[in-house]
Amino acid sequence: MVLSWEGDPRCLATATVNRLLRPLRTRCSALSKMVSTQSQPSTYSSSRRTSALLDSSNHELPLTVYPPPDKYASKAHFSQGYKGSLELIRRIYAVRDAFRNVVARGGKPDRLPTLSSLCARVIGHNMYGWEEPPEEEEEDSESEAADFVDQMYEAVPMACRGWLLTSHALGIILNTCPHHLTLISTLLDETLDHRLDNEVAQLQEALLLVAFRPKPNGPPAICHQAHSKFLTEWLDRWITVGFSPSTFTVGLLRVLSKTLSSEIWTSKAMETFIRRLYHLDSTAQSILKPHTGTRDTLTDLSEALSQWFTFIIGRPVSLPVDSPQNPSLSAAFFELIQASRFILSPDTTASALTLRDGVISISLTWLVYNRSTAPPTYLQMVEAMLASFIPQPSSFHGLVQHIFSGGSLQAGRRRLQLYASEIGRNKLARLEASLWGSTLYVVENLEGDNHLSPHDKAELKTYRQQVMEFVDEAESQLFDGPSHDDTILVVPDPRETDVPLVPQSPWTKGNWRWEPLIGSWVRQQALTAGAATERKKRRLTFVTPVKQAAAELSNLSEDFWTHTPRPKFRSRGTPRAAEKIPALLSKKPNFTSLIANAGSQRTVLHPVSTNCGLSFEDTNTHVPDVPNDWCSSPAMERRDRSQDEDRVVSEAHHQPSDDVLDLLAHRSSSPAPPW
Repeated sequence: MVLSWEGDPRCLATATVNRLLRPLRTRCSALSKMVSTQSQPSTYSSSRRTSALLDSSNHELPLTVYPPPDKYASKAHFSQGYKGSLELIRRIYAVRDAFRNVVARGGKPDRLPTLSSLCARVIGHNMYGWEEPPEEEEEDSESEAADFVDQMYEAVPMACRGWLLTSHALGIILNTCPHHLTLISTLLDETLDHRLDNEVAQLQEALLLVAFRPKPNGPPAICHQAHSKFLTEWLDRWITVGFSPSTFTVGLLRVLSKTLSSEIWTSKAMETFIRRLYHLDSTAQSILKPHTGTRDTLTDLSEALSQWFTFIIGRPVSLPVDSPQNPSLSAAFFELIQASRFILSPDTTASALTLRDGVISISLTWLVYNRSTAPPTYLQMVEAMLASFIPQPSSFHGLVQHIFSGGSLQAGRRRLQLYASEIGRNKLARLEASLWGSTLYVVENLEGDNHLSPHDKAELKTYRQQVMEFVDEAESQLFDGPSHDDTILVVPDPRETDVPLVPQSPWTKGNWRWEPLIGSWVRQQALTAGAATERKKRRLTFVTPVKQAAAELSNLSEDFWTHTPRPKFRSRGTPRAAEKIPALLSKKPNFTSLIANAGSQRTVLHPVSTNCGLSFEDTNTHVPDVPNDWCSSPAMERRDRSQDEDRVVSEAHHQPSDDVLDLLAHRSSSPAPPW
């Protein structure tokens, strides 16, 4: 039986380790000497050759990764700059090949590394600093440093030497070679293929530092318009091998904290990366927000916190409906709900309302996924918080967008039904109306997507009709009060002057109903008329002789006020509550009476002038001749008598009109004739 020792860490004797590291050190030294020689002070003519070797030719992009030398050599025949870069690329790929041999002998990593393997990684990461002799004792201490490295490998168990060797080799490269983008990229590809977590994290940091490092004469290389997909391409490569987006984001954040460049946050590459990350992991996106300065005001803090609330909702919503909820995630959400009680403000500012909407969505999401597992005391606390909130029409916009993003319409409908059922269980009519209103808003926006197939558009249109019915039903449960078809409410006595009339919202009185013919809410009874003041009542006492003139203005209106049986009102001051009198006892005014009442309360902004009883001495306006018999007509006599008393009649207490919009019940000045 023949055993293959290729890649087996148990065969890593000290001699094997030295045989693998010797060519790596040689190639790293050659690459370092080439760059250091070109970095020496030079004349103007030689500086152009140096820039060509380090940064390639002028027409190359700043974050270009060069292909291997055999593919790149074809370009070297057409440009002198390419010829200089070709030698640099050969030495870079020579270092890559030496590192590939080390990784191949290091063995495959375990899924769960042991404590001894972690310690071996730490030792290998610091091995280069221990083996490098001081500058003043470099010639005398080279042999001592080599002996020290051999002793360290002998002290590490054979099963962990693969971790030690890989970490040691990467430390030699990062501490010796220049951090060229092509070198770092090729090394990162090797470590990603072998899933070397520790080495991947180090190379990711080195790669992002090269891209984010500010230049003395311009913005960082990542800000170039041609590199808008630089971060997303590496993120996709990261996810392909099995790493999570969160680990990539953590490394990115670490590098951003070191560079402190505001231009990176506003670059196209960062914007594209955040948009891509939103569809992959919304929780990882929450930390990628530009921080141009400290947050001093409460408004800034509320806005940042509300945005974070909106992001973290996407994590549980993205899970399948029948999947078990992560216990740690449920506990974190409940702690967040508890803490939100101390940060919510009763203000009506935009930031405070947005923060409140985020707490509402998080609380409802927690109830949906933890109804069967959470303790009863936790459920009661969250339910009480939801019942105390007054939502906005747009409170659930962010939640519903998460529900319908990244999945089929059927999955979104099933998940949304869970939220609606949870609200219905607690009988939260306001939250239900807001939820279906937000759903209608999101569904209507989805209909405008040009990428939908005709079948999906038809299905979405059918669902929109259902959502509209849900909205109408939720609003009817919220606003429609008890039925008053057989009774009318007794209003206070208008002669009571010591009881002030406080305007109340008609929605709270329950006297509104839904009218399907016009698709709107209409009022069932008229509002309470305002009480007359003492001055008005005194004037009403002395207008008895002229009531006949007022009656002649509208005979039909007088018949209504005289013959309609009126209930006996009881003032608010009495201990007995306001009674309800059957509607059969009150005769509703007919249409002609309404027109007569409205005509007596019209306001004339520009009355028509005539020469009957008027003086035109101070004006040059030409007035046409009017026949005398027209001025002496009975209609004009009634008009003159009505104008004398129209002010008194208008100030009298009239029953409010019964029109549903209350458009005719306005106190006004004297009526004007139709001519």
